[in-house]
Amino acid sequence: MNYQTVLVHADLSRHAPELLRQAARLTGAYDAHLMGVAAIGMSRAVFPRGDQAHAGSLEASYFEPLRDSAAQALDHVDTVARDLGVSHETRVVWDLASDALARVARFADLVVVRQYDPDEALTEPGWRIPEYDAITSDHPVLIAR
Repeated sequence: MNYQTVLVHADLSRHAPELLRQAARLTGAYDAHLMGVAAIGMSRAVFPRGDQAHAGSLEASYFEPLRDSAAQALDHVDTVARDLGVSHETRVVWDLASDALARVARFADLVVVRQYDPDEALTEPGWRIPEYDAITSDHPVLIAR
C-alpha cells in the first residue's frame, strides 16, 4: 500500500517524541506528507464558537492553557519533521483527541496513535483514542508502542 498522507496524534505525553519520530520515519519511507494534529482536549460541544473567548474572561483563562499545550505539542511535530526532512503540516482541533483524530482522518491514508499507557494521566481517557479511531476511521490505524 502506498500512503500519501500520514496523520499523527501530537500531545505532550512522555511517549510523544518517539511516536512523532516513528510517524515521521514512516512518512519519509513512503515519501508522503505528515499531518500533525493536536486537540484541545475538550468536546467541541462545550465551545461551539471555538477560540473566540474574550480576552481576560473566565472562558479565556480556561482555554488559553489548553490551546498553548496543543501549540507546544505541534512545535514538536515541526521540529521532528524538519530534522527528518519530511513534508508536513500541523493543526489544532477544538475537540477531544479521539473525535478530532476521527474527523481529520478522513483526509489521511494512515492514522498513527500511541498505545494506551495506564501510568500516564491525560485529559481524555487514553484507552479511548486508539480503539475509537480504529473503529470510526475508514483508514488504517497504526497503534505504536
